Amino acid sequence: MDIPTNPDGTNKYPHIEWFPPVVLELQKEIALHPKLVAQLTMDTLESDLETRIGTVAAYCDMLLDGYYTEKQLQDLFPIMLEKLRKKRGPQEIVPIK
Repeated sequence: MDIPTNPDGTNKYPHIEWFPPVVLELQKEIALHPKLVAQLTMDTLESDLETRIGTVAAYCDMLLDGYYTEKQLQDLFPIMLEKLRKKRGPQEIVPIK
């Protein structure tokens, strides 16, 4: 099936970005923290996004209070990512012989 294009050759359909790249990086980093994963697992499936963000923030020793816009949350995610990386520490690279 051919994808419809505009006269300039670009895709006629809009680009959809489901999750910003920092959210995907944050998800990957969370998986490297077993204690945090356990805490998030204790949150039930019914937990809202705000509760889960609060759990990650608490693990990062961040205090959140109030309501945050989507833009404010996207500004918080890189901070959380950096704190998680520091908490994990440097990765040791073991050479294969």
